Order: sequence, then structure tokens, then C-alpha cells
Amino acid sequence: MTTPADVAAAVKSRRRELHLTQAQVAQTAGVTRQFVSMVERSHPTAELGKVLAVLSAVQIHALAIPAPPASQRNMQDLDLSKHLADYLAGGWA
Repeated sequence: MTTPADVAAAVKSRRRELHLTQAQVAQTAGVTRQFVSMVERSHPTAELGKVLAVLSAVQIHALAIPAPPASQRNMQDLDLSKHLADYLAGGWA
């Protein structure tokens, strides 16, 4: 995920997969229903800590992966499996 719109789409999609209402996600995350709505509408200045709580409430884990080299900036060219394996092994690609 690289934009607020990506986060919004992921949260909304996952919430629906889990058959949760915005209110249920809000209660689990410790935020208001209005905040969950803001996240799902890709509000660009949503508080990071609260966004992470919402992600956790819909069982999405944020994972920081270093940006690929300039030659692989196109996401279709990125080998996510290698990045994840390197991350889990304690190193970076």
C-alpha cells in the first residue's frame, strides 16, 4: 500500500470480508465510527496510530518493506516473495 486510497480500499474490502460494520471495527480499534469512515474514504491526514489500530481490527498487518531499487519501481517487477523471505530471515533484499 502506497497511498491513502490503497489503505482505504484494503480496510473496506477486509471489513466486508469479515462481515463487520464500521461500528464494530471502531469498537475493536478504540476509535469512532466516523474515524473508520474517514479511513475508508482515504482521508489523507488520518492519525497514523489510529489507522494502525483500524488495520489491526480488520486483521491487516502493516509490514515495512524497503523500497526496491529504481530499476524495479514498477510494482509488477517487484519480487514480494523474495522481500518477505529476506525480511523473515532477518535481512533485506
